[in-house]
Amino acid sequence: MLLELDDEALDGALLLTARQSDGSRVPTLTGLLLIGRETSLRQLVPTHEFVFQVLAQQAVRFNEFRRFPLLKALDWLETNFRPYNPEEELQVGLFRVPVPKVDLGAFREAVAALRETKRVTADELAVQIQRDSASAKRTLEALTEAGLVEAHGSTRGRSYTLSASLYQAVGDKAGYTRQAGFTPIQHEQMVLNYVQQHGQIQRAEVMDLCRLSPDQAAKLLKRMKDKGALIQQGERRWSIYKLG
Repeated sequence: MLLELDDEALDGALLLTARQSDGSRVPTLTGLLLIGRETSLRQLVPTHEFVFQVLAQQAVRFNEFRRFPLLKALDWLETNFRPYNPEEELQVGLFRVPVPKVDLGAFREAVAALRETKRVTADELAVQIQRDSASAKRTLEALTEAGLVEAHGSTRGRSYTLSASLYQAVGDKAGYTRQAGFTPIQHEQMVLNYVQQHGQIQRAEVMDLCRLSPDQAAKLLKRMKDKGALIQQGERRWSIYKLG
């Protein structure tokens, strides 16, 4: 159906423009961010900016800012990402197959998954992008080195969120604070306060209270049980937890 529309009607159907009372159309914020001109973005959306950054441990090796519309920005970021994504060739029968360090499909899917779920581990991302955990971890570490993602916690229990600089680049500084969520200590205090008020808690209630995945909620409860802060009654899905 969209193929039958002219350019003006198509822009309206995709909410890239909005019709005014006099019948004219003006770009929406979505339209400006997706396909707007750089001069218009600089004037009308001054907080729109993104950065491609390459880190060598704590040192910045490459740091370049742009104000491209998002569709152009994705191509630009991918072009800059390629030199830092070396390939190795494997011999498969009569053919030599190039295998990149990070699959670009996984790269795009990882960013989309983080945008949706806010915080993931390598194992959780592997399920979402349908790859093994080692591949998911390599993708996340590459995104971390590029400054697009931040790692939290130790190597074994490490989780990942989109970086503060990425949220700042798209003009959503508060979004980073919201998606970063609470620290493990704050989670424990929230659970303790809940149990003090209601007498007990279950894993599903921890998930809702702390906005955690089932696996993260189970690890939080186990950690608090091992510390003696909680005692467990029942097994598996029927378990309840009370103050220790």
